[in-house]
Amino acid sequence: MAPGDPLSKTVFLSLRLTARLLFTLGAVYALTAQQHFDHGGTPTALCLSVCAAGLFAEDLLQGGYRWDRAVFAHIAVHPGVNARQTARAVDIAEKVVPRSLDRFACDGIVAAENEANGRSHRSFRLAP
Repeated sequence: MAPGDPLSKTVFLSLRLTARLLFTLGAVYALTAQQHFDHGGTPTALCLSVCAAGLFAEDLLQGGYRWDRAVFAHIAVHPGVNARQTARAVDIAEKVVPRSLDRFACDGIVAAENEANGRSHRSFRLAP
């Protein structure tokens, strides 16, 4: 991977796995420390669990940003596409793309076309 390249999917998968493993390890350590009356170990384990939960939450938040960025980039390059076409092109679940598009439309970033054909057939382009 060259400098400036986006991180690969493997790296993001390992981050998700790491956060879950750290959370599990912290929870198990907290239970073990409590059973052995280790008063220093319990807060340490709980802190580890809270930090891992924060990493997991941050990963979920960043995932949403990555999806939004991919949807926005696709619409910028291919004006007039609908949500289904965009989802297939950027390899995102079809239920995620309309949420991104609705947010963009509310913010005035994209404009919907062909609204007479119904919500599912709307096409989008960047707003002027």
